[in-house]
Amino acid sequence: MNTLTFVTYLTRDRDLMPVGPLSLATLARERGVDVTVVDLPTVQEEPELAARLAQREVVGFSTLCSTFHRSLRLADLVKAINPRVMVVMGGPQASAVAVLLLQRHACVDLVFRGEAEAGWSAFLDRLPWCDIPGLVYRQGEAVMETAAAPLLMDLDRLPLPAFDLYRPTGISVPVETGRGCPFSCTYCSTNEYFSRRFRAKSPARILAEMDRLHELYGVRSFEMIEDSFTTNRRKIVEFCAAIGAHHRPYHWQISARPDLVDAELLERLRHAGCRGVYFGIETGSQRMQKVVRKNLRVARAVDNILLTRQFGLTAIASFIIGFPDETAADVQETLRVFGLLSVQRDVVVQIHLLSPLAGSALVTANTALAYDGMPTDFNEPDDPHDLSVSPPHRFREESGLFPHRHYFANAHVPRERHLFVAYGLRLLGWYFPNFLRRVFEQSQEAWIDYLLTTPVPEAMVTDPSFPEPMAVWSERGYALCVDFVRQGDSVGLQEVLAYDRAYSRVSHGLEEAPVMVRLPRVLAGRNPGRVLPEIRGDRTDLVAFVVSRQESGMVDVSIHMTPEEMEKRLQEICGPCGECCLDEDGLMCGVEEWGRIAQFLESRHRVVPVTTPTAWQGLVLEGGVRYLAQTLDGVRSLHDGREAAWASAGEEGWVRHACAHLELSGSGRHQCAIQGVKPAECVAYPYRPMGDEPGGWHLEGLEGASRGRCALIGLLRDKPTFRKQYAAWAVGRMGFESGAEALGRMHAEEKQDQERWA
Repeated sequence: MNTLTFVTYLTRDRDLMPVGPLSLATLARERGVDVTVVDLPTVQEEPELAARLAQREVVGFSTLCSTFHRSLRLADLVKAINPRVMVVMGGPQASAVAVLLLQRHACVDLVFRGEAEAGWSAFLDRLPWCDIPGLVYRQGEAVMETAAAPLLMDLDRLPLPAFDLYRPTGISVPVETGRGCPFSCTYCSTNEYFSRRFRAKSPARILAEMDRLHELYGVRSFEMIEDSFTTNRRKIVEFCAAIGAHHRPYHWQISARPDLVDAELLERLRHAGCRGVYFGIETGSQRMQKVVRKNLRVARAVDNILLTRQFGLTAIASFIIGFPDETAADVQETLRVFGLLSVQRDVVVQIHLLSPLAGSALVTANTALAYDGMPTDFNEPDDPHDLSVSPPHRFREESGLFPHRHYFANAHVPRERHLFVAYGLRLLGWYFPNFLRRVFEQSQEAWIDYLLTTPVPEAMVTDPSFPEPMAVWSERGYALCVDFVRQGDSVGLQEVLAYDRAYSRVSHGLEEAPVMVRLPRVLAGRNPGRVLPEIRGDRTDLVAFVVSRQESGMVDVSIHMTPEEMEKRLQEICGPCGECCLDEDGLMCGVEEWGRIAQFLESRHRVVPVTTPTAWQGLVLEGGVRYLAQTLDGVRSLHDGREAAWASAGEEGWVRHACAHLELSGSGRHQCAIQGVKPAECVAYPYRPMGDEPGGWHLEGLEGASRGRCALIGLLRDKPTFRKQYAAWAVGRMGFESGAEALGRMHAEEKQDQERWA
């Protein structure tokens, strides 16, 4: 084998890292194989990618249930173009259905089950297939299976994944820290794939992977990929000590069982850089905890989740409904616990519909399945054309390969009720988060009763397009809120609903602000022009909600952020970062900007740096550069010379260029020495203005730059309203004589000259 391409299960779309294929890629590279890694394409891009893959010798698919049908579809296209291409599959889904997969789909040649490193090495060394552990293959018309590969107990022996082959897109990057889960929840398939034998990487190995990702992409935030990071307490204590003494300040998040944390451990996690914990509580019913073999004490789990919040960590609590033995009373208990946690600050609650996972105890026991084509977290159509290309009857007829496209039959709770509860709560969590919190605070029992007894809107449980189109499902969520408000005396909820109505329309780009919202006259006629008190929840891009019209039961909702609020918000975001101040060789200023900076420095008896004017009058580049040094134990210092910086950093430390105005506080945090008068180039980061007249330029994003992997990038990318407000604020901060403006005019003149020459 000389050429190989791995196709992942849309990991970029999910902000994931295909660690398994990247480890296998390293093994192949060591043997001289040309390796590439790509994501599954959209339906429209499939023919083009299939043509490229058909030129490779081997194509390997890493499979997950949600995109399994798309992997099969692409494999079919590749084989149709070039039958000689060897198609190999692995990952959780292919492992669980390996024999049936080869029996029914000729486009797949081999399946590596479970942990594939041992079998993959034997495959690369060209051993006979019958001698390769964990392999499922064809011999004539028969499907053959070899013995399972022995578990790799020392995960440090795994090759360092070829991270350079796959650039991550998320702000937080996943790192595999352990494998296996000692528990036996009936709905989970982890035991089938990684076994119940828990194994963890050493702290040194985990830090080596984090350092490698930081060197390649500048990332400082990580997701620890492990079913329960706190399973082995001794390992966690060792890791916290190691990362606490590490020379780089990393932030990270974990998953854990809520009964495996306590105050001492949470304090260690926080001090070592942990910022959040994902808890799978799953059901609030103590009876169902035993039935599904999760075996949590619900009251203790809730206490530990609240304790997590007290230590400054964000807690995410996950719930599931739709178990085959679940009763309405069980769902009611789950909703009570869901509501109790949803009103807490720094606690994020999620609710999911149960999907039958291949390899789970429930599916293996042949629990009765049914089909209606409605989406869950594991079977959402990943493309608008998905259902037309992969018709539903295929999933219905091949329940052995696609159990996740079905649901477990339940004699106690109708399927449409499960759908209504899950969809309703998720819609409100997305579009009406403040209303959801307030209704659980003020009217929890009435709200739960409404969810469990009100007639189910047919469109919500028969439309398989969830959650797209966005506008349609936002309106359905709003209709639920209005219907509930009408049933009681809920004037306060009406105000919150109006706020969230505007929030959802503006932040999701459904309508430009100001937004007209229809409300009862009793609200519209009361206190016109007042600003509502602060509403709890994440209001990243919203500051004021103003009712300014009272005629005809309509109110005008204005949402805005003042310049002072924007300055404060940016200081919160950028204060601990300083990445945009590093690797800088100079500062671009306009003449007026430079005058303000020089005056500011003189007033504080600072040295005014020598400047170098460009060929274009009005643009100045400040000369000189400093160096930021950091020792192995994390101590930082600034130096004027490179040799002094390296001497301070030590043999295992590091040194980077830094802006001449970067300073360090007593705690080692970055800070700008000219914050109040810094030039437009800094104000607008990570955007650059271009244009040839005042106000005539636009902000050009630099999201692709590796150094731009910061919290601000995430907000600008994900929050349309914040992006607009940021642009307006930046324009207000930039005068006509700013360096950025001058550079924009210079570029415009150069473009005009080129057009004249052409």
